[in-house]
Amino acid sequence: MKTPLSFVLTALSILSVWAGTASADPIPSLTLTRSVQVTEADGTHLYLGNRFGQTLYTFDLDHGAQSACVGACAEKWPPFLVGADEASALAAPFATITRASGLLQVTYNGSPVYTYYLDHVEGDDKGDSVGNVWHDIDFVDPTTPVTR
Repeated sequence: MKTPLSFVLTALSILSVWAGTASADPIPSLTLTRSVQVTEADGTHLYLGNRFGQTLYTFDLDHGAQSACVGACAEKWPPFLVGADEASALAAPFATITRASGLLQVTYNGSPVYTYYLDHVEGDDKGDSVGNVWHDIDFVDPTTPVTR
């Protein structure tokens, strides 16, 4: 069973941490809060991870405030859970939903957030693109415009 983790992230903390650590060297791990960090996966991209460096994922089959990942799915893709005190401290784009079990699951831009059971060490992002429905949460420097 996973231990619930706090998950607090604000735009101000991103800007202050990012600005304070900018360098030409790769960023192996950039702590945003006590429970969320930005990690580099195999030098390919930056993504959000928990305090243990496990990648955080979203699931395309989730709709609104309802998690579609339950039962065996939730065993492979553990929901990222927080307690009530931690939930009350979340700031946009983070919030929570209440799972059928009554536990609070963190959301990112309205999508429930998960970890993946095969990610064992910091930098693992083995769940990205599984079934073309699981996606790690990329971190983009908030001071740089995104172009796609």
